[in-house]
Amino acid sequence: MIGGGAAEDGRSATRRLEELAFLHDIAQLATLARDWDELMQTIVDRTTIAMGVEVCSFYLADQERTRLTLAGTNGLDRTQIGKVSLAWGEGVTGRVAATREPIAIEDVTLDERFSWVRGFDIEGLKAMLSVPLIWHHEVVGVLNVQTRDARRFGADEIVFLGTIAALLAGIVEKGRLTAEVEGRLAQLTALDAARAELLSVVTHELRTPLSVVRVYVDLLAEVAPEVDRAQPDMWRAAALDQLARLDRLVDSILASVRGEGLTGLSRAPFDVADAVEETVDTLRLLLRP
Repeated sequence: MIGGGAAEDGRSATRRLEELAFLHDIAQLATLARDWDELMQTIVDRTTIAMGVEVCSFYLADQERTRLTLAGTNGLDRTQIGKVSLAWGEGVTGRVAATREPIAIEDVTLDERFSWVRGFDIEGLKAMLSVPLIWHHEVVGVLNVQTRDARRFGADEIVFLGTIAALLAGIVEKGRLTAEVEGRLAQLTALDAARAELLSVVTHELRTPLSVVRVYVDLLAEVAPEVDRAQPDMWRAAALDQLARLDRLVDSILASVRGEGLTGLSRAPFDVADAVEETVDTLRLLLRP
């Protein structure tokens, strides 16, 4: 009897080491996998082997926590990934999500909680173990394993699959956050490209007319009558002063388009009266009919 107990302890220790090695491998895969689909399929395949089952599949919850959509499977139709979905609380999978508790069924054909999905579930599968994926107190998915023969899953198997589910939950949320960040980065990149294009158009549309006007002012001043040279010079100076004000207005507009805004401000003494006068002159240019 003593020898038999020692042998059993040895097998248990070996099994624990194998489980730890499996969990370590999954954690490593999370950092080495080339893409999401490859990672999910590898986890499904390895879980199937580690649990000694024929089928493994997992479902991801939507943001509203109202539905669960198939995200990975083997042994079932993989073309249904992303298509098959269950309502929260529907079938064994939905019930596990709703109750946040694992469910082990020896024979699903005799259990009314099992919901047959036409075109996806296959006949001949009997036992089923389903555990929730929980991250920060929220259910983010459900992990299922199934066998062809009736089987009563032991407490240690339920705990092991639950540990896999906990690890998978972290990977899932990391993947979601990464996807969100990449999506926002793509949006910001598109916005920056649009801003650059707008800046180019605005610069051309505003700068070109001012350059043309400045040339015409110089030409008109040069061909003015020589009788009273001071008057054309005064007119030219006044016109160029107005153009300079327009230049500053254009600079302000372009700075806002570039997004410089308040970042371009600097603290320095200034004359309030001159600032008010310049602002009024600028507004006069904008509001002139």
